[in-house]
Amino acid sequence: MRGHHEASRSVLHERLLAFERTLRTVVGAECELVQQMAELRRDIATEVERQSQLLAGINTAAIRLLRAERWRAEIADILRLLGEASGADRVGVIKIRADNGDRPKADLLYGWDRIDPVSAQNPNFQNIDMLAWGFGPMLENFHDAKAFYFHRSERPANQIVADDHQSSLNFPIFVNGAVWGCLIFATTQAEHDWLAAELDALQITASIFGATIERELAEATAIERNRLQLELQHEHELNTTKTQIMRMISHEFRTPLAIIMSSSTLLHNYYERMTINEQHDKLDTIQQQVDQLEYLLERVTEALHESGPQQPFQPIKCNLELICQLHLVEAQAKLGSRHRLQLVSDGTLTEAYVDEYLVHRILTNLLSNAIKYSTDNTEIQLRLSADGDNAIIEVEDQGIGISLKEQTRLFEQFYKTTNAENISGIGLGLSIVRECVERHHGKISVRSEIDRGTTFTVRLPMRAPETV
Repeated sequence: MRGHHEASRSVLHERLLAFERTLRTVVGAECELVQQMAELRRDIATEVERQSQLLAGINTAAIRLLRAERWRAEIADILRLLGEASGADRVGVIKIRADNGDRPKADLLYGWDRIDPVSAQNPNFQNIDMLAWGFGPMLENFHDAKAFYFHRSERPANQIVADDHQSSLNFPIFVNGAVWGCLIFATTQAEHDWLAAELDALQITASIFGATIERELAEATAIERNRLQLELQHEHELNTTKTQIMRMISHEFRTPLAIIMSSSTLLHNYYERMTINEQHDKLDTIQQQVDQLEYLLERVTEALHESGPQQPFQPIKCNLELICQLHLVEAQAKLGSRHRLQLVSDGTLTEAYVDEYLVHRILTNLLSNAIKYSTDNTEIQLRLSADGDNAIIEVEDQGIGISLKEQTRLFEQFYKTTNAENISGIGLGLSIVRECVERHHGKISVRSEIDRGTTFTVRLPMRAPETV
């Protein structure tokens, strides 16, 4: 469009110049008509140049508006382009709103000033009561989708917002079919005569502003909708988790509580008739069930923790082999001679960048499951090795195993395999392990056969955080 306009301007200029030369030849160079013709040609050339400059500036500003992902970050430069192209001394984007009493108020959101940038931030341009300042006719024009022009000579002295304004041209900005605000072009040095073509071009610019704001609002609405959907989804998941926890508590706590009640009743009613060994047996039973309840409560706490906001992922340089050794020693101390726990390491993982807290949860839950689902006097291995940039953690037991069909659901919250339904637990351990592994951008896999044991393999990237 700009190239077409320049070509047309060039053709018009050449035709006028040719006509002037012909006229000079016919009537002489000193003829008044020839001089008037030359003056007319210069005036037309000036107006055409002015329009060309305006269109070029508007075109550049419009492209910036339409292409910018964050147009507000570029608004100062966009207003400068419009100001320099239009010949205005001050350009602004004004937002029109209704106050609590439904009176229209105006605020200058963004401004550019050719001479004094600070003047665009004049506090008089904020919270303007448009009716009190005599802008009612302008609002009527806006609602009819018309621009509004005024000169300071046409307004009372007490209704001039900026003392240095000589004239002002205001174009309504429509957003979603309603007046959102206006685009203002003001002169402070002298009155400016606006041509019809310039008015049309500037109105198009205001329309582009409106389309840009509509797009921004639509994107913000979509983001907010997605946020609300995620919140609703999280709330639904949280409610589902709480319901499952309550069902689990009802089911899993019933047996330990019944045993505690039975043992305490026997102690209360027959304490004096019991031998010391029988008394100790009952007390030991109560202690075992209390320990079981404590374990279940810890799992419930973990479930609630998993449902809440996540802690930040914090990888640091760790001695992964030492961490595994400490876990194994602690687990063996609790088990006594019931199981044989063995660490097998290639000695290469003395330095790895992992989140120590998450690794602790991975090891705790994998070892706990291996112990829980293995028969007494069997061996459980914790193997540690490196594979390129990955740390490999394997936990192998010789327990009851998992069917191939059920392995696909192992990492779901509260899922328990059919051969583990009578073994105490709430089915959270592996879902916690999966979450911890995924936060490392790692992977977990399982190999298992019924009655032949299970091996869980965890692969964790162990590079420094900035290279992950």
